Amino acid sequence: MTSPRSLLLFLWLALASALALAGSGATSAAFPRPAALGPAIAFWTRVYTEIDTGSGFIHDDRRLDVVYQVRHLNADLSPAAQNKSIRQALGSYRKALLSLAGGKRKALTATERRALHAWGKSAKRAALRAAAERVRFQRGQADRFNEGLSRSAKWRRRIEGIFRRQGLPTELAALPHVESSYNPAARSSAGAAGLWQLMPATASRYLHVDKKRDERLDPYKSSEAAARLLQHNYSVLQSWPLALTAYNHGLSGMRQAVISTGTEDIARIIEEYNSDSFGFASRNFYPAFLAALDVSRAPESYFGKAREKFGPRPLRVRTAAYLPVDAVAKAFGTDAQQLCDLNPGLPRTVRSGKLFMPKGYPLHLPPSHTLVQAKHEMARLARTIGYQSQRPDVYHEVRAGESLSEIAQKYGKDTAELAAINGLDSEQIIRAGQLLLIASGPAPERVRVRVRSADRDRQSPGILPLETQPDLAADPADYSVRADGTIVVQASETLGHYAEWLGVTSKRLRQLNRLGASRGLVIGHRLKLDLSKTSRTSFQRRRIAYHQSLQASYFQDVHIAGLRQHRVQSGDTLWRLAEQRYGIPLWLLRQYNPDIALDSVLPLGGVISVPVLAKG
Repeated sequence: MTSPRSLLLFLWLALASALALAGSGATSAAFPRPAALGPAIAFWTRVYTEIDTGSGFIHDDRRLDVVYQVRHLNADLSPAAQNKSIRQALGSYRKALLSLAGGKRKALTATERRALHAWGKSAKRAALRAAAERVRFQRGQADRFNEGLSRSAKWRRRIEGIFRRQGLPTELAALPHVESSYNPAARSSAGAAGLWQLMPATASRYLHVDKKRDERLDPYKSSEAAARLLQHNYSVLQSWPLALTAYNHGLSGMRQAVISTGTEDIARIIEEYNSDSFGFASRNFYPAFLAALDVSRAPESYFGKAREKFGPRPLRVRTAAYLPVDAVAKAFGTDAQQLCDLNPGLPRTVRSGKLFMPKGYPLHLPPSHTLVQAKHEMARLARTIGYQSQRPDVYHEVRAGESLSEIAQKYGKDTAELAAINGLDSEQIIRAGQLLLIASGPAPERVRVRVRSADRDRQSPGILPLETQPDLAADPADYSVRADGTIVVQASETLGHYAEWLGVTSKRLRQLNRLGASRGLVIGHRLKLDLSKTSRTSFQRRRIAYHQSLQASYFQDVHIAGLRQHRVQSGDTLWRLAEQRYGIPLWLLRQYNPDIALDSVLPLGGVISVPVLAKG
């Protein structure tokens, strides 16, 4: 018979277990945990908590419960030498699996024994042969994750507040643990930056991103942008697992995954969806997020009790003129590096002194002054060493028919160099009216700036963000060319565009598609291409570049500040709502409502998602 004391102890343990599960998010309806994802969540939990960056798992890249070995790297070796040793280890396991697939079961090497143990003695030869192609190495992240937990203490609560105010789940504040280990200065080789690792083309919809100011590096502004992006993803996909995966794979990519598999079940998509671009990172993005969420909610369970590092709160004062970073740092008793660490949103061009701090910049300062003293000192700096304008840049406005190589030759530059300055591909088509940065000019003459209390601080106008990315992460439109040589017509495209990208005439495309001279294109309809003069890949690259340029130009002067819901009334069409009611491009409204055909009748009382735009 069970004693009352034993029963109480059992009930207490059951309650503690239930609370732990609730704390881990296991019961969250917004972020489901299909049983099929269990091994992947467990794997990423191990990555984040069990081994540091000096070690890694050799594992199967599809069956994450199959881990062959924890391999420790020699810290004295260079990164190149470490990578070589990793490649050798992976080769050893591939060779071992192929030997086992060939029937070898005696006189096994240590590597062969580990490989056989991982799959079991009853493993079929075909399964082992397939596994030989899936051997992968994953570095541990425990040290970085633990550091990120300390860093996140500075910003996590305010970031959760940003998501809460926008009606989004606060659990999303765990995503920077996956993206950057909560490092606001993090940059990737692909061009992503900040806590949220936003790419320039995507971030420019919500933030200032140019060579004078990069708000991706500001923890709070970038969090607002990430919230808008995730809100957009969710408004289209209506599923947080899909919306989160789209953060990595792109909105268009996830829409295609849903269409291809015929399901919105994230576990089935991860298992069934086959695409060259849907690789290991995309398949594992949602499970990695869930693991990071669990660890961030109960860090003591993995790392012991950690002290949150808040530190003194810095002051915030707006710059009253264009100012050199070194002079500002010296005036406030610090150095340029420390000042820039407090202001990760300052771009490299300002940090290096090539450009001034922009007027009106919300500058964080060390708390060595009172707020009143800091404002007085900033006003003094503006009067004595301030400039009225930024260091000027030299630009060239592209004329019709000009090529990148011709412009480079005109200014005595190499074509590749000019392309790199502007974030372009050397083969990318440029358009008439596009601004190309040629070089930064000399500093302007110093002019004393009269600071009036009523004078409104204003940021310098941003330049056209010419950085372009291989995909449009926030754009769900399908820009691909099908195997049969057809495309779906998108907004702002014409037969003339297609003819130019294909190297054929518009007349040829009309003949191919049986379009009369007076008949125009219909957005959403399918069109046959003539690919005799170019490849599918080349056409697709030029098409995407056109839309990148179009959207970058539009977001030069405005940014997306929110989302409203419009209830359909009599006479409403997508075109009327975009052009007449809300004054936004049709392509932008369609990006928030991609499943509504342009020629469809909008149902009375239905809801249309409309982005809210703000100037600057």
